[in-house]
Amino acid sequence: MRRGLLLLVAVIALAMTPALSCAQFGGISGLPTFGNFFGSGAGCGDTKTPGLAPTVYFGWMPDIDNGVGASLDAQNIGVAAIQNVTLKYRTSGFWLGGALPVPLTDKISFIGTGWYLFPSNSTATINEGVGLTQQTLYGASWNKTDVWWFLDGVLAFGDSNFSALFGLRYDKFSTRYDSPTNTGGALIGNGANVDFISHGLIPLIGAQAGFKNSASALNVRIIGIPTLAGDARVNFTVNDAQRLESTGNYNGGHFLEVFAEYSRQIFVNSNLGVFMRYNTARGTSDMDTTFTGLPSSPYLFSFNRQSWTFGGLLSLSF
Repeated sequence: MRRGLLLLVAVIALAMTPALSCAQFGGISGLPTFGNFFGSGAGCGDTKTPGLAPTVYFGWMPDIDNGVGASLDAQNIGVAAIQNVTLKYRTSGFWLGGALPVPLTDKISFIGTGWYLFPSNSTATINEGVGLTQQTLYGASWNKTDVWWFLDGVLAFGDSNFSALFGLRYDKFSTRYDSPTNTGGALIGNGANVDFISHGLIPLIGAQAGFKNSASALNVRIIGIPTLAGDARVNFTVNDAQRLESTGNYNGGHFLEVFAEYSRQIFVNSNLGVFMRYNTARGTSDMDTTFTGLPSSPYLFSFNRQSWTFGGLLSLSF
């Protein structure tokens, strides 16, 4: 995290060096090249007809210790005396994203974006609390596979120096644990697995500002909301005869994303640059949990995730 902040400061210092006499927007994550929407800034010439400016993003997300956490906590005795189940693990991988703006007027535009993670999978453990005892479940090491992608639809309102953002993000995040090893002789089937699946609906409310001169551009975006909608599910199969299932809708949480981008013009209609993104989300839910052959029981579910991504971009204007 400290390295990311130092990089952000360095990017800002580098971009602020040129004269800012013709301030206007350039590209930003999922919201690229706003200068193409709003035309030239004041005193910089005639307004240009808005055009399309697709952008491709590619970046690496390093793992963070306990960067992802999901937990189930019983509200009474729990099913099968299971008081809590906790997943805490790292996730990392290569992000590939794309964005396409659609200008509606000289002051309003719609921007659609999509990002997909190619994960670097690893192994992890699961903690389970039975009664008053917290233990590592079955002493096993599990293979872990992550899936994460999201789609944004955003309306931007503003001028060439500042814009308000309103939209919605669909965020699909899931992790599967399977193929346990080193079980220490525990009675666990070969088909044992754990699935954590989150479907997040995240309102996007925020703002962005940017500066651009004849050769380079700096842009910063902040969006956040003190809630999280959608649903989550945790399924845990020990063997064919024993299965824990927990489902519920999100009823609280928060979301915050900060994005900074610096780019330079390389040809008349193209720009090359770097970006940094920090993202954190939390969701809570009251879940109904069942265990094979036993009555259901209420559990409190919480989901936490944070990540940094560093990478590059290429944008084109038509």
